[in-house]
Amino acid sequence: MGGGARADLQSLVLLRPISVLFLLYACAICKVQDLRSVKWPLVMLASLGGWMAIQLIPLPPELWRSLPGHQITVDIESAIGMQSGWRPISMSPAKTLNSLMSLIVPMTMLLLYSIQSDTDRRRLWYVFAALIAMSGLLGLLQIAGPDKGPLYFYRITNSGSPVGLFANRNHQAVVLAFLLPVATLFILVRSRRQSGPELEGIGLTIILGLAMVIVPLLLLTGSRAGLMAGALALVAAIAIFRIASRNAGKRVEKADRTGWRFGAPIVVGSALPVTVALAIYFERAIALDRLLGDDPQGGIRTRVLPVLGQMIEHFFPVGAGFGSFEHVYRQFEPDDLLSEFYLNQAHNDWAQALIEGGLPVMILLVAAGAWLFSLGKSILASLRAGHGRPAEELVALSIVLIIGVASLADYPLRVPSVMVLFAYCCAVLSAEAGRPHGPPGRALERVRG
Repeated sequence: MGGGARADLQSLVLLRPISVLFLLYACAICKVQDLRSVKWPLVMLASLGGWMAIQLIPLPPELWRSLPGHQITVDIESAIGMQSGWRPISMSPAKTLNSLMSLIVPMTMLLLYSIQSDTDRRRLWYVFAALIAMSGLLGLLQIAGPDKGPLYFYRITNSGSPVGLFANRNHQAVVLAFLLPVATLFILVRSRRQSGPELEGIGLTIILGLAMVIVPLLLLTGSRAGLMAGALALVAAIAIFRIASRNAGKRVEKADRTGWRFGAPIVVGSALPVTVALAIYFERAIALDRLLGDDPQGGIRTRVLPVLGQMIEHFFPVGAGFGSFEHVYRQFEPDDLLSEFYLNQAHNDWAQALIEGGLPVMILLVAAGAWLFSLGKSILASLRAGHGRPAEELVALSIVLIIGVASLADYPLRVPSVMVLFAYCCAVLSAEAGRPHGPPGRALERVRG
């Protein structure tokens, strides 16, 4: 029910009321000490929702007429002889209300996380992995069938592409990439239970073997954002595995460079480019074709960047209202960008957040960035000191950063399911940040549960 970003999805009629029920359940049984584990994500999400609510408050005509970017409404009313009434900051109140209601889903995730035991919290990684794998399998079945077959669950979708449980191929590709760091966490959990001198080589072999499955799927989706996310996810997975396993005392002896330790990863790693080459040879690397070829939609997204800058300046500091981009963009759309394609979103969520939210959102983004930066510094300091750091935290941080990078070319955080995963990762980081971290060799003990 959470694979699309449109406001008119029929599944939202079920998703949001169900989320409200679980939200009320969490509120009924949670305690103040439970909320401490998700304090900062909860504060930032509540602040975002508070600003959305403020954008919906009707203001007297004298006030909203003076707001930046609202002159067009004043001109229209003057032209038709209409008397001004009270209006909110948002240029599209219905869309802003929908954006506010969309926060119910990640808010529910945070509160449900806060009341769970540590063991139950970690089990969610397996749920996410299973759902992502299911979406990938469904994508393969979709391209094996007709372009507009029954396996496509959304009316407006990328027909003919393996979108899986999503409406947009970009969202499918970005989420598929998350399987690499999440699988790395599972390998590290297994390594805590069964160690051996060949562990590192076996782990790297499994990660590279999984990449041989994920990368062709990303090429099939035709998503350039997915290719970028996949590359980042692969680098993150290898880095996390090597850091976490070695920091836990499982170092590879330099004298032995054969067998599982070095031979298998080299063989499997060498096969990965071969897989990519075969996909290109059989003309199934749609993402590369769109990256290197002439793609009209991609061209529009690149050429619209200066327009986005103008829009940020035009509506600053109060913003145009969350969800209003599709409507206010038409005021700025230049003639040379008119085509059969239309922009329902800016395809640069960082810029769109500033257009719709203005200065308050800029402050929230800076605060979130400072929080993540402090966590990164804490992780580096812990590693330098030789103390173990939970692999779970490293995986969660990598997913948050990959979503941030993907948001430069798309809008993954406007999709309910990705909101839930993002909120979960932020909750993991928030909960782990407040824990004391022990000496080397115990970094993965909490992950095992």
